[in-house]
This record gives sequence, structure tokens and C-alpha cells, in this order.
Amino acid sequence: MHAKLMYELAHDKDPDDPDIRRAWLFTLNRKERIQALRGLLSEEADEDDDDRGHLETSLAAMEKQRLRGGRLPPCQQN
Repeated sequence: MHAKLMYELAHDKDPDDPDIRRAWLFTLNRKERIQALRGLLSEEADEDDDDRGHLETSLAAMEKQRLRGGRLPPCQQN
């Protein structure tokens, strides 16, 4: 809980710092994280292409999981 508070304080002080923002994102619950990622990706943020791609992939996976009701996908058998 202490680390979460520190990330929240750091984010309040400098929400545009990419390192702080990335750490802060992982303190949020899934619903809050989806909203924050949508907002971040809609902005002209200073994320490089690799980071932006990773954030887009993470958002897509969380949204897909949310649509499944939070369940993990079924195991595939070979």
C-alpha cells in the first residue's frame, strides 16, 4: 500500500513523466487502467513507437478479457 501511495503522489506531481506514468498505471485496477490507457493513447504523448505499441497491445488484451467477464481464455489442446 505504501508504494501505491508513493506512485500516486509522484503521478500527481508529474503526470507527464513516462516512467512515473508507467509505474502508476500498474497500481490501478483493470477498469481504471483501461480508462487511463485510452486517455494516454488518445494524447500526443512522448512515448516511443515500441512503448506505444506495447500500451496498445496491453489495452487490447485487457478489453478482450473484460468482454469475457474477466475469465482467462480456454486452454488449447494440440
